[in-house]
Amino acid sequence: MPVPEGVTALFDQPRERLDALADDVLLAALRIIAALESLAAEAGVVAVHTVRADNQSWATIANGLGLTESETGTRLHRYARFC
Repeated sequence: MPVPEGVTALFDQPRERLDALADDVLLAALRIIAALESLAAEAGVVAVHTVRADNQSWATIANGLGLTESETGTRLHRYARFC
């Protein structure tokens, strides 16, 4: 499943800003990276619970992520560990 175009553009903004900060204010960049990791972890937990509640097959989830079923299981387990 492709990532919506507007969402992809959102990834570019923090990346560009972090690159600029890393040159000038490294500790601020690291703090922002930590906040982004936390946000991603929280979103991952919600996504895993939603996928589980929808009872989607591993094959369907893997196809949507562009991964093998084994890779998908590993990825979802990693996201769920933040619960």
